[in-house]
Amino acid sequence: EALREPAKTKDCGPDGKRNGRNIWEMNVSRFQGAHFATFPDELPRRCILAASRPGDIVADVFAGTGTTGKVAMEHDRRCILLDRNYSGEGGYEVVARQRFKNLLLTTGAQYDADLPASSDARADG
Repeated sequence: EALREPAKTKDCGPDGKRNGRNIWEMNVSRFQGAHFATFPDELPRRCILAASRPGDIVADVFAGTGTTGKVAMEHDRRCILLDRNYSGEGGYEVVARQRFKNLLLTTGAQYDADLPASSDARADG
């Protein structure tokens, strides 16, 4: 159901929708702050709803500011987020932490707020 889209032609089911096509069209997202690879919530939403169920864990190893994790939590999924550029100057950690803090406050989610670990938590080689 997550990949069905409104049909503009007669090739639709009784619900007026058809299966999604190979190319997804969606508007770009606006983002406050210094991030040059933003994408709309709709992109991970389609993937998350098509490939997981509530309570599942969604992993994003290029997490950036946490859009995929935010969308996962909005749809009752848990998330694991990793990013090489999370901490330090120019890192996304501060932005991601604020997004998750806001989400937890507005939704009243019952998650443990295990937010992205800082570089201090990494084991030395």
